[in-house]
Amino acid sequence: MAGTISGIVQDGKVVSSTPLPDGLNVQILVPEAVGEKQGDLRDETAGWRVGSAEASDGVEEKLRAILQGTKVLATRQPRYSMEEFAQRGTEIYERVVQPTLKPEHVDLFLAIDIESEDFELDVNDCKVTDRLHERRPDAQIWLMRVGHPAAYRIGRPLGNGGLG
Repeated sequence: MAGTISGIVQDGKVVSSTPLPDGLNVQILVPEAVGEKQGDLRDETAGWRVGSAEASDGVEEKLRAILQGTKVLATRQPRYSMEEFAQRGTEIYERVVQPTLKPEHVDLFLAIDIESEDFELDVNDCKVTDRLHERRPDAQIWLMRVGHPAAYRIGRPLGNGGLG
């Protein structure tokens, strides 16, 4: 069987467009131009990889510059239900915190770590939780406001509830 049979290269193997009998010896001639084109293509794709790596490095460098000096916060996950937070927070407030409070503490925000029973007081809700997290990075915080039924309220303000 002599002649020219066309085919394609697929996954590195020659696939004939015409069925051939098993055991047939074939010789594959690759025109020079094809080899040259493959070399050009290889050089071009290598250039793409280098350019892509350089672009990626540039993005990483810019991201590092943006984040430099930025505080990265860990995601804190609650380990208790809201009901358990409230029960523990209220119990610690009544047993540990309330006996130490003075009249000047009314209206301050109170952050209690319901695991360690550690707490902080401040006029600013963010500062009070930040300070407690500085000491106890994994704190489970119950936030309240001294002398009020809740830390926050929607609607008209209530009168001062005192310490008790």
